Amino acid sequence: MHCEPIVISTLVNNTSFARTMVDTGCLCYGLCDPTYATRANLKRIEIKPFYMEAFDREKARRPIREVAVTDLDLEGFTDRVWFYITPLGGYDMYLGMPWIRKRRVKIDKGGERIRIGGESPSGDWLPSVTVRSEEAFSKETSQFAPARLISAAAWVSVKNRRGGGTQVFAASMADINKALQKKVYTDPKQKLPSHFHAYLSVFDQKASETLPPPRGSKVDHRIELGKDKRGQEPEVP
Repeated sequence: MHCEPIVISTLVNNTSFARTMVDTGCLCYGLCDPTYATRANLKRIEIKPFYMEAFDREKARRPIREVAVTDLDLEGFTDRVWFYITPLGGYDMYLGMPWIRKRRVKIDKGGERIRIGGESPSGDWLPSVTVRSEEAFSKETSQFAPARLISAAAWVSVKNRRGGGTQVFAASMADINKALQKKVYTDPKQKLPSHFHAYLSVFDQKASETLPPPRGSKVDHRIELGKDKRGQEPEVP
């Protein structure tokens, strides 16, 4: 007679993730827990206080006095959302029916995914994005080793114990978001001097991302390696 809620992981302001419930029973556009709003350092705006009502029309004990302004990223779908700040208990954010209707959200069978966008009854179109629930995301990434947070002292100990063969790589959220952004192609005509405009096709960036056409069996770019002093072919460098 009951089911698990639809909970997704939402990137907020490109800095932190929030456990977000997509709630068809919530009549507010969005709700945000004050603890998360403080932890994520969200921008707050004071509003005229008012009391929310529960499904049984019972008013909340404390009024809502603030809204939080956030930029959300749901697996590539970006949206600026205003949230009422109120205690939620268990989740960082709720996205309610007004948001669901505005963004044309459809819940897939089983509730493991939601689809945002698509065609509306009036015929206009929004880009369609599929967002996985926490449960679906966990199933699909279960084969990957989970990341661990360790202290600097523990890291130095592990590094020294393994003989110095450990490598360190770093990537910030800004680096990841930059890599995921759609590439913007530059018009070579705006960059090249006018005396090179006759060769604009050579500088076509989209063409450079494709393989060259076959040249036939008579074209061979093989490099013949010379033999060493013993008459043997050296290893390929």
